[in-house]
Amino acid sequence: MIKHDVVIIGGGVASLSAARYLELAGIDYIVIAKVLGGNMFSAPLIMNFPTYDKIEGSVLATKMVEQTNPDKIVFDNVVKYYNHTCFCESGEEYYGKAIIVATGSNPVRLPFEAPCIEYCCLCEGYKYRDKNVLVLGSGESAISTALYLSNIAKTVTIILRHDSFKASEYSQNIITSKDNIYVMKNKTLESIEVTPNNKYVFNFKSKNDKGEETTVQIFADGIFPCLGASPATDFLKDSEVFLDTTGYIIHGNESIVSTRMQKYYTGTSEWGVFAAGDCLKNTYKQFIIASSSGVTSALDVIDYLKGM
Repeated sequence: MIKHDVVIIGGGVASLSAARYLELAGIDYIVIAKVLGGNMFSAPLIMNFPTYDKIEGSVLATKMVEQTNPDKIVFDNVVKYYNHTCFCESGEEYYGKAIIVATGSNPVRLPFEAPCIEYCCLCEGYKYRDKNVLVLGSGESAISTALYLSNIAKTVTIILRHDSFKASEYSQNIITSKDNIYVMKNKTLESIEVTPNNKYVFNFKSKNDKGEETTVQIFADGIFPCLGASPATDFLKDSEVFLDTTGYIIHGNESIVSTRMQKYYTGTSEWGVFAAGDCLKNTYKQFIIASSSGVTSALDVIDYLKGM
């Protein structure tokens, strides 16, 4: 077993922000992650990160990775956590006086599979050059995905489940300047069919102004779901870190959290275990907020270690 003062689980924005502050404070720590950069690497365009009008996610993620001490990174995957010990895929075990869980979230997937379903426009967008694609979703990720694909695909149609976007007005205004981006509202994907010429028919349930349901068929070559995310916390299921019914980590002054840990915003139900980023309960899913909570967890940990 390898021991450190702090073990950070995860390699995304929250993790790297926490690592940066622990590094500056001279704290002994280690970051355990399969890859670095997290979901930021797959974000085609970020338009709401302070100091940047807009920036590619991979560029910003690379800047954060370059600021992280390479000697304090272990490229591994934590498959189980219990009692301040991280059990890794490699068979190695790491113990920390304090633990920061910053494992983020994974994209919500459609309840069915098809070759035309893609979850990463940076990875798979090239396959749809001069073709027609759909983007499911109404948030910032849907708009940034549509903008990226608009430079590759012939047409991009954003499909909203309801009648309005959740994204900012600024982002919405950008897509109106693109003559190959279209928007369709009040539609829910029901099924996908393959045509004889290997095209796809997407069957949507649609509601009109009177609330009447009809079926709408849309022909396209591919679809990119941007439907939110679910927390990557399965490895905590046998631990003393309490999760809510959807898997997010309960923290701060929630009544279920240990009294001794309630003074820490990122404190969890287990003494000495902190959490940051998108795996936290009741937090906005924004890169800048994940970075902020990563910094908060590092400062909480520094205060915690002082009291040991």
